Amino acid sequence: MRNGVGVAIDGRIEALIMAWVRRRWPLLRLVPARMMRPAVAPAASSLRRSILRGALVVALPAAVVLAALALSP
Repeated sequence: MRNGVGVAIDGRIEALIMAWVRRRWPLLRLVPARMMRPAVAPAASSLRRSILRGALVVALPAAVVLAALALSP
């Protein structure tokens, strides 16, 4: 089961994707958001996971460098 933070982040990403799509294709402004959400939800979850992985790839080397600096005499 997903936690509340993940659901909130997915909701924000879904809204951003739908806003981008509606700007790109103005005819989709006629489609209600509740009909678009099931189509956008898998992309939002995938995007959240890849953003998290990217943040971890950046944070891990920085943490190693900081730990090495903190532990050096």
